[in-house]
Amino acid sequence: MSQLTDCKLSEFITKLNEAGDLVHKGLTMLDEVGEAFLILQQERINLKEESAKQPMAEEKSITPPGAEEKSITPPGEKQEEKEKANDEEIHHKFIQVAHKFIAGTSDMEIDTPSNDNYSASYLNEYSRISKIAYSIRNSEKCRTNHAGIYPRLTMLPNVNPEVVAEMFKFGYIQTIYPSSNLQELSYLPSEVKEAVRLFREGTKTTTDIYLQVLSAGPDWEGDEFFPAQHLVQIGISKPREPMKNIWYQKYPDNLNKAYVEDRRISGLKAIYDRHTAILSNRNTWTYPFSPSIAVISIGNRTMNIASIGKIRNELLRISTNSIPSSQESKKKLCKLLRHDSTKCGPCHISNTNPQEKEDIEAPILL
Repeated sequence: MSQLTDCKLSEFITKLNEAGDLVHKGLTMLDEVGEAFLILQQERINLKEESAKQPMAEEKSITPPGAEEKSITPPGEKQEEKEKANDEEIHHKFIQVAHKFIAGTSDMEIDTPSNDNYSASYLNEYSRISKIAYSIRNSEKCRTNHAGIYPRLTMLPNVNPEVVAEMFKFGYIQTIYPSSNLQELSYLPSEVKEAVRLFREGTKTTTDIYLQVLSAGPDWEGDEFFPAQHLVQIGISKPREPMKNIWYQKYPDNLNKAYVEDRRISGLKAIYDRHTAILSNRNTWTYPFSPSIAVISIGNRTMNIASIGKIRNELLRISTNSIPSSQESKKKLCKLLRHDSTKCGPCHISNTNPQEKEDIEAPILL
């Protein structure tokens, strides 16, 4: 027992020392930022003083009689040029300081972040949000469903709206049951909130609503970030208790870019299948779409031509692989979809059997 206690004490002291090192490194980085700000501030002061002296010097300069007059740049323009050059230098220094924060070290000298640095930053943020999604447990404000390849969350009334927004951004939400004042939707994209407003006005409903979400998680290639794709369905909520999860998946220790890509393409395939079913049912109302969010509601009236066109366009975006994604995600999506490869730019599947051509074409209905 004594040896076990000594072992735990030694482990605690080691972790405490590591924490102290991290604090020291953080303070050192803050000192660097402070010094950078002081230097930039002094440069700005010197520039202003130099600009103030410039007009006086030019007033004393007189062109001798008969001499050729020279074109002189007005003092105001000279000041603007110098301030612009100074601003560019300031921007360059800020990039260096910011990169030190991202890299987590104060002695790395890199002028501009490389694509690898961007990718690492995106993956770190993706992993942070994913770890939160995997660690959420059933409560009065949230339910979690681990039946699929990753957890999907049901957000209940009075849940923190910032958590809702973060989980939505990274595609971990399954359903939202907002309270009557819709506070849980406060930080969601404007197109979702506007669609909810139009839905309540159109249905004249004062009862609670729900938002059912299908998502394809975000992706990136180098420094280019591709936001998650969402299909949101709004409906009138029935008084029922959401199903509770009875088991939980473990957060994957090897969460990597392949996991990101697999989540994105499986989400795009699910959205594709849902859009196909919508065109078959023909009882859907659409709201304003954005490049990454489509919002619909299911009703009793027949879908109009405009709504059919919007749903058909969403199907085409997926079947032709034209939604911005990384090249690896596009390759994987090509293999997952049964579609017309001749209309898919990045497609890596060739149909060797002409008799199967009709089966490969995407079932896009009118």
